[in-house]
Amino acid sequence: MRRLWPALLVPLTLSSMLLGGALAGAEDDEPLTLAVTATRETCTLGSVTTLDYHIQGGQPPYQLTVDGQPVEQSPDPHYIPCRVSSPWSRLGPPGSEDIQRMIVGITDATGARAYAVAEHRLVRPLPAPIRPWVSSGEARLPRVRLTAEWGAPYWPRNPRAHSFAIRWRALGAAEWQAEHYRPARPGSLTFRHEWEIETSPVGEHLELQVAQLHHVHDLQAPQALEWSRSAFIITKVPPQNLQAETTHDSIFLQWGPHVDGSSYGARLSAVEGRGSRYSQRLWLNTGPLFSARFTDLLPDTLYRIEVYLHDDDGWGYAREQHRFEIRTEMAPPQWERPIWSPTDVAASFIGDEMEVTWTPPETGSRFETTVCAEPPERAYARECEVVPAGETHALLPFAQRDGGGSFVVTVETRTTPPGTAEVELHVPTYEPDLLTQGPAADAPQFDAFRWGWHHEDPRPGSWTYVWDYQDGDLAEFSWTEGDRPITRESRSGWISVSTARGLVPEAVRMRLLRGGAWTPWSEQAHIPSVTRSLFPVRFVEHGDVLQLQWEAPADDTDVVGYRVYVARNDGAEEVLNVGRQTSVEIVLEPTDLVVAASVAALLDGSIEVGRSFTHWHHTDLPPDPLELTLTAENSPCPPAEQASLTIMWSISGGVPPFTLSVDDRLGFETVQRRGSTVVECRVGTDGLMQSIRGSVIDANRQEASHLLRHRQVWRHWYDEGAEPFDVNLGLRNVYRDRVLVAWTGCRGRFLAVLRWRPEESQHWSYIRDFPVVHRGDYWTCMGTLGGLAPLTTYEYQVARYVWPEQLHQPEDLQWTQTQSVTTLGEPQELSIAQDADTVVVSWQRQPDAWAYIVVLRSEDRSWWRRYEPNGEATEVVSFTRVPQGTPLSLDLISPPLKDGKEEVPRGIDPGFSYGH
Repeated sequence: MRRLWPALLVPLTLSSMLLGGALAGAEDDEPLTLAVTATRETCTLGSVTTLDYHIQGGQPPYQLTVDGQPVEQSPDPHYIPCRVSSPWSRLGPPGSEDIQRMIVGITDATGARAYAVAEHRLVRPLPAPIRPWVSSGEARLPRVRLTAEWGAPYWPRNPRAHSFAIRWRALGAAEWQAEHYRPARPGSLTFRHEWEIETSPVGEHLELQVAQLHHVHDLQAPQALEWSRSAFIITKVPPQNLQAETTHDSIFLQWGPHVDGSSYGARLSAVEGRGSRYSQRLWLNTGPLFSARFTDLLPDTLYRIEVYLHDDDGWGYAREQHRFEIRTEMAPPQWERPIWSPTDVAASFIGDEMEVTWTPPETGSRFETTVCAEPPERAYARECEVVPAGETHALLPFAQRDGGGSFVVTVETRTTPPGTAEVELHVPTYEPDLLTQGPAADAPQFDAFRWGWHHEDPRPGSWTYVWDYQDGDLAEFSWTEGDRPITRESRSGWISVSTARGLVPEAVRMRLLRGGAWTPWSEQAHIPSVTRSLFPVRFVEHGDVLQLQWEAPADDTDVVGYRVYVARNDGAEEVLNVGRQTSVEIVLEPTDLVVAASVAALLDGSIEVGRSFTHWHHTDLPPDPLELTLTAENSPCPPAEQASLTIMWSISGGVPPFTLSVDDRLGFETVQRRGSTVVECRVGTDGLMQSIRGSVIDANRQEASHLLRHRQVWRHWYDEGAEPFDVNLGLRNVYRDRVLVAWTGCRGRFLAVLRWRPEESQHWSYIRDFPVVHRGDYWTCMGTLGGLAPLTTYEYQVARYVWPEQLHQPEDLQWTQTQSVTTLGEPQELSIAQDADTVVVSWQRQPDAWAYIVVLRSEDRSWWRRYEPNGEATEVVSFTRVPQGTPLSLDLISPPLKDGKEEVPRGIDPGFSYGH
C-alpha cells in the first residue's frame, strides 16, 4: 500500500521514548513514573491509533506493555487497534460513542513498575460514499491519469477534517493501492479528484472504491472502513500517430493503433468566413486503427482539426489531444463550386404542426439538416428540428399559432460551411382577396423610417417603418428580398424588417384594410444608404452654454446634414438644421430647468431618417453632497518599520476643481475624482499604525473628510518569515520571439513578478500583473517573455511580493532558481526518405521545441502530422499511405502556425501536451 501521509502525523517512536527515559533516569534516581496520552480524541472502531509516552525516573532499559501485550522496539509508530475495552461492552446505535481505555505498563531494569491509562472515544466508520464514477483513465505513459467522482452522504461535524481514501487495483488482483485525498474546499457534497498512478498496461481493467475517513490513521486498517461500491475503468491513451491527408475538398484522418474499446471524437470546423460558426463531428469506437473523413469542403480554405479521447462523461471536448489547422489544396482547373443549399423549400400548416419539405443538394444529402421556424417578432417561439442525413421532411409543433401571422422558415445543411435556404410562410388573419376601394390619394403614407446596424453584417440589417394608421383595421406590408417576395401584416402602425446577410428590402409597399376593403397600395418606400445610427448623443455643460455632441455615421453616402430637436421645460420643440457639423451649442436661460434634445440624419430633399432617442439634461438639480473616501486595502504598514503607503482617494458629488489634503501632504488642486498619493506610514506607542485623515474642499467651498483607521489598512495576513515560499515553475511554451511561462502556488491575493534577461546580460527586464487561472485545487499564473531573438538563450526567475514598494529593491525578494530557455530557429539537418508508401522525415533536436507541424506536399494533396519531441538527439516522424514516386516538398513548422501566424494557446490545458 502506498503511504502518502507521513507529514500529517508524526507520533513518538518507541526508540526515542526509551532514550528519553534513559537520559531522565541517569540524571537522578527518581521513582519510575509513566504518563501516556492518545494521539486521537476519537477512533474508528476497527481502525488503529498511536500513543504518546513520557517516562520519568527508574533505570533503563524499559519494557512497555499495552493491555498486557509487550511493545517491541522499532523506529516505526506502534499502532494499537481501536476496539471496545470489555467483551460485554457493545457500541451503541449509529451516532453513539463508547470509550476505549488502554492500560499501559512499564518495567525498568530493577523490576520497578508503573502504570497509566489512556482513553479515546470509539465511533463507527462513516457511511460509504455514493455514486462512485471513474470518468477518465487516460494513459500518458509511463503513467496513467485517473479522474474519479463521488458523492458524500454524511457530513462530519468538522468540515475541515473531511477527507477520503481512494483505493484501486487491477481487476482480480489481491493487492490494493491507496490515495489519501483532502479537498481544498470541503463545502460540497460531490467531489472530483485527479491523480496519477504508476505505469499500467494500456487496456487494463481497473477497479476503484472510495471511503470516508475520520482520521488518516484509518488508512492503516482499511478493513474497518465502509467502502463504496466498485467503479471500473479501462485505461486508454490519447490519439497517437495522427496523420491528416488533404485534397482540395476533403480531409482524411487516421490514428492508432489503439486498444479496442477506446472511444474517440473528431471535429472539423472552418476557421475563415461564416462557416467558422459550424463544425462537423464524428464519434469513433472501432479500432485498432481509427479513421475519419470530412468531405465536401472548400479548396484553399483553413480548417481546424480536433481529435480527442472521448470520455464517458462527455468531457472529451475539454481534453483535445491533437489540435491544429490545415489548409485544403488549391482547386483543380475543372473544379466547380458545389451547392450546399437545399432547394424547393416549402412550408404549410397541418393542424398545429408546420410541415417543411425540401430538395437536398448533392453535398447536403450526406449530412444532417436543421430545420427552424419562428415568427419574425417572436424569437422566443422558435421551433427547430434536426433530421438525419437523407431525409427531406420535418414536422415542427406550434402549440399556439395565434390565429395566423408570418413565419420565417430556415433549412440548413450541417456542412462546413453550411448551406442555407429560407422561405416566408404567411398565414393571413384576414381575407386577402377583398376589393380595393378609394382613389390613389387614400393610399397610406410612410411617416418615418429608422434603421439599425446588424451585428453579423456591416451593411444595413434592421429596418423599421412607421405610417399613419388612418383608422385601419390592419396593414399588409410587402417587399422583396433578393428574388423572394415577402408579405407580413401589422396591427400596430409600425413594422420591423430584419434582412439576412446585408440584403436591403426592395419594392417596399403597404396597404390598409378599412371597412372590409383594401386601400390602394402606397408608393414604394425610399431606401437610404446608411450604415449605422447616430449614437451616442451626449451633453457637455460649459457654464450657461450646453453643448450637444454626436457621432457621424461612417460611409453614409446619402447623409447631407443633421437636424436637431430641442425642447426646454417640456415646451414646444425648436428645430435646428446644422448641416454636416456634429455638435451644436444651446444657450441656457435662467428659467431653463430641463432640456430635451434628439438628432436625426437628413437625406437629399430634407428627408429625415434615424432620429435618435431623446436625451435629457436637468439644470435645476443641485450637485450631490461632497464625499471623500480613502482606501489602502491590503497595503503594508508593518509595525516594526516605517514604510511608504499608497492611499487611493475617491471624490463623489461636489463641483470641481477640488483642493485635496491627505495626511501631512499639503493641499493640492485637482479636477479628477479618483487618484492616489503616497504618505509615510507611522506607528504609535501601542505598536499600531496611526490613523490617516484626508479632507477635500470643492469650488462651492463644501468640505468633506475621511479618517482611515489602522485596522482598515494594516491586515495581519502577511508574515514574510512565517509563510513558506511556494512558487513552483511549471509548463512553458517556446516560440521564436517569445516564451510563455506558467507557475503554481498562486492564490487570490497572490502577487508575482517575472524577470528575464539574455544569458550573457547583467540587465533584467521585469514583468508584473499576470492572469491567474483556477484549476481544481490550485491556482496557475501565466506570463510571457516577449520581444526575444531566435536561437538565443535567456534566463528567467519568478518572485512573490506583497506591496509595490518592494519592487524598488528587487534583489531583496526571494527568487526561484534561474531557469534557462533557448528560443527556436529554423530546424537543422533535415532529411527525407521514402520506402514503399512510407516517408520518414528527420531533423536535429531543438531542446526547447514543444510541438511541430510536419507537412508533405504533392501536386494535388498533402499529408499533415502534429509531432511532439521525443527527447532524442534526432526527431523522427513517419507518414504512411504516400504513393511511391510522387514528387514531394516538405514544410516543418515549429511551433504550430495559425494561418501563417504563430498560434498562442489560450491557457495551459491539462489535457493537452503543450511543453516541458
